[in-house]
Amino acid sequence: MIGMYILIIFELTHRTVAAMFAAFVGLGVLSYLHERPSFETVVSWIDYETVGLLFGMMIMVGILTTTGVFEWAAVKAYKLSKGNLWHLTLILSIMTAVVSAFLDNVTTILLVGPVTLKLCKVLDVDPKIMILSEVIFSNVGGTATVIGDPPNIILANHEDIAPHISFLTFSLHVAPAIVLSTIALLAYLYFRYASTIHRDPSLHIKHEIDLWSRSLARLREDPDNPEEAQVFLYLENYIFSLEQQLRKKEMEGLATIEELEERYTIKDKGLLLKSVLVLLLVVIMFFMHSLLKIELTLAWIAVIGSILLILASGITNVEEVLEKVEFGTLMFFAALFVLMRILEELGLIEWIGDQLSAVIASVPEGNTRLFVAILLLMWVSGIASAFIDNIPYTTTLAPVVVQLANDPHLGLPLRPLIWALSLGTCLGGNGTVIGASANVVAVGLAEQQGFHISFMDFFKLGMPVVFITLSVSCVYMSIFHVLIHW
Repeated sequence: MIGMYILIIFELTHRTVAAMFAAFVGLGVLSYLHERPSFETVVSWIDYETVGLLFGMMIMVGILTTTGVFEWAAVKAYKLSKGNLWHLTLILSIMTAVVSAFLDNVTTILLVGPVTLKLCKVLDVDPKIMILSEVIFSNVGGTATVIGDPPNIILANHEDIAPHISFLTFSLHVAPAIVLSTIALLAYLYFRYASTIHRDPSLHIKHEIDLWSRSLARLREDPDNPEEAQVFLYLENYIFSLEQQLRKKEMEGLATIEELEERYTIKDKGLLLKSVLVLLLVVIMFFMHSLLKIELTLAWIAVIGSILLILASGITNVEEVLEKVEFGTLMFFAALFVLMRILEELGLIEWIGDQLSAVIASVPEGNTRLFVAILLLMWVSGIASAFIDNIPYTTTLAPVVVQLANDPHLGLPLRPLIWALSLGTCLGGNGTVIGASANVVAVGLAEQQGFHISFMDFFKLGMPVVFITLSVSCVYMSIFHVLIHW
């Protein structure tokens, strides 16, 4: 796992290759220390629900993209913000947080992310801050409800925890911490990044020149190889033409809102109507699934929705549909799921739980023990969830929390421990690009549009957010669940 992080941090290879390599090495270690798992067993470790959900949503969003609605919505959003890019970032981020409280984070980012990326492309704005802000608010907002984030769903469905919490009870105790964390987060982002968001008329041409220049640097002009020499010459000429466009663009300046409205209109209103109806049906089914326990899983709902939209749109070329799917992201998730299960089989997550229990038991009973238990659960879970997937972590820690609460010698109430575990695992996912599924999806969407967001780009913004939100949540939990015993 450390090797995977080294490969990703220093960008020695693509994150998908790094995750596959780490999973392969992990299987070797597991086979050496324990019994070698069969191929069928390894394949069963992949969470096909997540992969299927992503696959279906990518197809639907991809088809919707062809209508031009994202560019149109981007211009309207910019007009609504009256040209203030910080206000625009604020509107999109808060909207993402609210939606994410009622839809899973991955779906939220797949719906909001393309709009943001098109917006940045239309307005000549670097999308890094906007897209990262949205995914962070998605993770924060999803923490507020039982159905907003996978760890919360796991906790709510645990047989020993379910009788003690409800949708309303959970939100009443956790949502205030999220509201306070959001206020602190907005203040941090404003003072740290508001002044860095600006329009640059030549941004995208500069970006393209950089991409092709790096490709040219990897080539070598070889007179003995005519094909390579021809490619080298073509790239040189193409970069020269881009540089000419750059000079022209810098002289022209930025387009006005009126010019943008004329340039970006809906291309296919019929397909847009069909796409919106199918997506609306899928979103309603997602919401009803959480409340009414519909037998269809989220993955099946997304896949069936994508099939319906393909049939309704009249697309006959399968390759055209599959081009909408970011297969690199899907493969990364598959490898990551295998790696996380290997860590679980090796006992790493269970060991973390045992150490937590031992430390908490060593503290004198009373408010001090409860304070230490909440503090440890939040911070250990937060840091761990930044580097390992929070789903297996929550699955392993849930019975540990129940065991701590049921131990008569410890005298710890169950509910505050549940709130602490939820806040730690969900908010900690903002720390790194692989801390939460939505993070990986957001970075994948950006790469699809030609914008590279590195591990360190995410880490520099995400890790301070983890410390800020966890600190605020710790203060809230200490006052309302240690001193006041709400």
